[in-house]
Amino acid sequence: MFRLWLLLFPFLASPALGQVFVLELKDEKLFSKNAKLTVTLDGKKVFLVEIGAGVVWKSRERQVVYTRNEDNWFFLLDPADPSAIPYRKVKGRLEPERKYRKRHLRVHGTRIERIRVHILEENFATLAREYSRREEEVERLKDLRDDEPRRSRSWLAMHRGMMKGCSSTEQWLVSNGYHLEARDWRTRIRKEGKKADAAMEERLQQALESVEPLPVPEKLTSLAAQLSEGELEFKVQGSQHFRVVYPASIPDERIRQAILLAEEALDGFRASLVDPWVGDAFPDRIPDVVFQEFFFGPDDLAMHEQFLTEHYGLSWGRRKETMMKFAGHSFNRAGAPRRLEYWRLTHDDSAYLNGIVLHRLGHALAEIHYGLANATVPQDWLKEAVGFFLSFEFLGRNIVTCSKFEPPEPKGGTSVGGTLKKREERKTGSEMRGLREVMAEVALVGPPIDRLAITELFDFESPDIAKAWAFFEFFVREGGLEGQLWLRACGEAATKAKGETGPFLASWRRAAAETFDLKGDAIADLEKRWQEWLSRTYPVP
Repeated sequence: MFRLWLLLFPFLASPALGQVFVLELKDEKLFSKNAKLTVTLDGKKVFLVEIGAGVVWKSRERQVVYTRNEDNWFFLLDPADPSAIPYRKVKGRLEPERKYRKRHLRVHGTRIERIRVHILEENFATLAREYSRREEEVERLKDLRDDEPRRSRSWLAMHRGMMKGCSSTEQWLVSNGYHLEARDWRTRIRKEGKKADAAMEERLQQALESVEPLPVPEKLTSLAAQLSEGELEFKVQGSQHFRVVYPASIPDERIRQAILLAEEALDGFRASLVDPWVGDAFPDRIPDVVFQEFFFGPDDLAMHEQFLTEHYGLSWGRRKETMMKFAGHSFNRAGAPRRLEYWRLTHDDSAYLNGIVLHRLGHALAEIHYGLANATVPQDWLKEAVGFFLSFEFLGRNIVTCSKFEPPEPKGGTSVGGTLKKREERKTGSEMRGLREVMAEVALVGPPIDRLAITELFDFESPDIAKAWAFFEFFVREGGLEGQLWLRACGEAATKAKGETGPFLASWRRAAAETFDLKGDAIADLEKRWQEWLSRTYPVP
């Protein structure tokens, strides 16, 4: 069998970043034979695969083409082991790893029902590296906890931070198909949870249990019936912090899971970036009431405008034509909840809904936690950074962006094996590189943080987005209380600057020197520390 693979499957010819696909079959015989490698998505048995011989991903058309009258070859994801990569590189080519031969699958084209995208930006090798980074981060948090006096306030705060690291890892595993490994993490979470502070655990449990159906406003029901000739109906669900308005055609459970994910992410943000230092000098600014509403409407521009103006009483403002081109937009309004996320649904995809909720929650938390709601110098970099951070933490990918990140184009080669010389690989980041790894490399050519901090979202390019996420990630992992104080100083300076960038930057620079006790150019010093951390965390191959 192995010799056959070497002859028929010498290398994997896939695009620059690598993809993981969902393989659906017309019968369940292969799933029965490979039960431990089977994943259930939306109630259906599937395999998660990387493509091999006979299968081609056409990125421009966003289409998978396979051989219908012959065999097609795939590598299977193992739901129990993210670190197990079923292939290896030999002299620049991809070869099946013999010890994982059960994960090398041959399927005749007549047995394939459909092949669709699961993750565009990752492959099994990059997911394995990300899992390793997550394991190391949880161990780092555990060590920080164990350095504190047991059961002290600081120990409990650090313990909760470690627990959130475990929870986000478990959620990441589920999102990427590793449901059996996620089961082991849930066991660990239960054991560690017995050591936690009851009040903190009750906070999350109360939020999760608060999810419930809510009455639909009569005005919205009437308007929907009028605009759609009775075909469109809305439902509403809410929780302690969120409200979601959505068409009745979307399954209630899909919306419920999105709200639960939002509550988990909110609590995880608090546990990591608020709880360890909360006090008079560092208050928790996140309110325990509904502060964000999501509206998901039909993909119809005329309806999209009328629901906004007639139901919500809002307008598009001076950039109406530009705003109407986007699937979603955020509004701040006078009534509660203040933040409205207004979207027309262009995808029938639960991951897309989850991506919207997490990314836009990141924007809201940036406004609340860092004091950006009234910033006169827009801090779009920080909002986008927190959106990417939450999406990566809980989904493992960022599906929704407010400004598109375009990875560098490859000059040849493949995602898991190729023909590029080493110097070219370093330049393009095309060999076995996941999205975070590519973004980390692009971030190094991004603008200095003091210039990025005065750049508006409409002017963002890929290096700006990458730098925003990577710089924030550094302060989450390494910045401690000082890092959070400095980011809050960013919001304070941006609010007081009266729209003038000079005074804003001068104030923020002084805050950096005072907060970190630095001499000379404090921001340049922070840039240097960030670059060193980035190189250690996401080394270029």
